[in-house]
Amino acid sequence: VAADHLPRRRRRRLQPPRPRKHVWPRRSTPESPRLLESDEVRRLIDEMPDHLRALVSCAAHAGLRLGELSRLQWRDLNWTTGELTVASRRGGHTKNYQSRRIPLNSALTEDLRRHPRNLNSDYVFANSRGEPYRNVRQSLKQAAIRAGIDGFIGLHQCRHAFCSHCLMRGIDPRTVQGWMGHKDLNTTMRYAHVSPDHEKAAIQRLSYDDGHQVDTTALA
Repeated sequence: VAADHLPRRRRRRLQPPRPRKHVWPRRSTPESPRLLESDEVRRLIDEMPDHLRALVSCAAHAGLRLGELSRLQWRDLNWTTGELTVASRRGGHTKNYQSRRIPLNSALTEDLRRHPRNLNSDYVFANSRGEPYRNVRQSLKQAAIRAGIDGFIGLHQCRHAFCSHCLMRGIDPRTVQGWMGHKDLNTTMRYAHVSPDHEKAAIQRLSYDDGHQVDTTALA
């Protein structure tokens, strides 16, 4: 039977499907960067050039982003209270437009005190012209090679390490959230990665032979 003599509904069924004009590929979930172990972070910082060592230390010990590092000024360091202020000010706001304070641990304090200061610039991390550093990828790459660390190492990976190792050491997630500058706690937890060695050590804390008593009637 010719298709022209069939009812309109039947003719539509016999027609081949029209090809889609736009076929968008599925989005692939990006792989999370590899978590740097504690000894890798120390080796990476040690192998950085003198003028960039404190910059990487700020990312690893305080969780600063590259943009925040490039805008960090000497007035943001309070040696009396032992705090670093990530200031959201005109000409350079933070990602959530809020300032935050982060305490300085002893390692970061030492790195910052040893950091060479450019007297012609207000910025902590400035080149010979007084301009803040914008790109440290090559220096990080070379430092990672000297430190014997495989794979790509980026500055944001140091920020990830800061978040993950803080949580693995039992620091309250809300405190880490404030240090990281996240509005949402879920964002902090997504940044967190757990080391396999930490997981192995954590599971060993589960024991049924330590005499710990639990009221099972309350769980029924």
